[in-house]
Amino acid sequence: MKTLTINQKVFKHQDTQTKLKISLYEDNVKVDLSKDVDYQFKIKNSSGYLKSETLAIEDNRLVLTTDKFKDLTPDTYNFEVGQFSKENYNKIFNLE
Repeated sequence: MKTLTINQKVFKHQDTQTKLKISLYEDNVKVDLSKDVDYQFKIKNSSGYLKSETLAIEDNRLVLTTDKFKDLTPDTYNFEVGQFSKENYNKIFNLE
């Protein structure tokens, strides 16, 4: 099972300075991140997928700042991370 954790799941609307740190797990083992892989953070709500953002790697965690959410209205959102390698092998990690 592929899952992800986010260090902070709730933040204020229009907060643009919080740094979200994301860890990926496969079968309950933390995934070692590679700079040779692209990681995309996908945001969706009950209407469907809304946007995707490229993630940076910092201390073996993926990082995204909340300024990427400033154009979203207050709502409940679901997140997933797509892992895409040069060999086109894809994995999807869902928020548990």
